[in-house]
Amino acid sequence: MRLKATKTNLYKLVSEYVCNLPKKKDCVFVVSSNPRSYYLDWDYGSANLSACAGQPLLFIKDGTGDEPKYYYHWLRLIPELEELDMIDYLHMPLQKYSVTA
Repeated sequence: MRLKATKTNLYKLVSEYVCNLPKKKDCVFVVSSNPRSYYLDWDYGSANLSACAGQPLLFIKDGTGDEPKYYYHWLRLIPELEELDMIDYLHMPLQKYSVTA
């Protein structure tokens, strides 16, 4: 499984977990190539979407100052990510099967 994201679908995903998210135009979207991670930054927080041990992980930092809050969300609901078109199955390794007669 390989994750893929755009600013729109990452914003939709993060908005399910952050209630006071600013407008999409006020957020900055960044793609990191190695390892493939996606970042959404705003004035008082940020979100990071990456895969760890084959599972999607959403890391959110909310707040600034002395005590920001950190949240980790293991996204085990693959259908939700598929609905947002955030999973790329084209880059999955092919499994080899042995055929016996």
